[in-house]
Amino acid sequence: MNRFKIVFACLIGLGIVLLSYNLLKPIDVTEENSIHIQSIVTKVDKGGLGDYIVELEDKSGMYFISKADVQNINIERLAKAVDGRRVSVFYLKPKALSLFGPMINRRQITKLEVGENVVFSII
Repeated sequence: MNRFKIVFACLIGLGIVLLSYNLLKPIDVTEENSIHIQSIVTKVDKGGLGDYIVELEDKSGMYFISKADVQNINIERLAKAVDGRRVSVFYLKPKALSLFGPMINRRQITKLEVGENVVFSII
C-alpha cells in the first residue's frame, strides 16, 4: 500500500513536470508556426520595453517586433517602408499559456512584407 502511494506520487509529479515543460517551452520560429494576415499599417512606434509596435487597420491587439530582433532595423526606415501601405504580416501562433494574462493580445511579428519586398524577417 505504501509503495503504491510513492509510485502514484512520482507519476503525478512527473506528469506535472511534463505538462509544465510543454506549456512553457518556446515556440520554434518557423513559417509553419506563423499565422499570415494582410492589413494596412496605420502607425509604427517604439514601445516602452524597446519593442517596435506596428498598428494595423481593422486588427485588434498589439503586433510587435521583439527588441531582441531589432538590432539591424532602424525604426524611421521601417516606418517609411510600411506606413500607410498594405502589408503581409506573419506572427507566431499563440500557445495555450499565452491565452491568459498579459500576453493575450500581443502578437510577435516574424515576417513583414510590402508586396514582394521583405522588410523584416526572423524566419
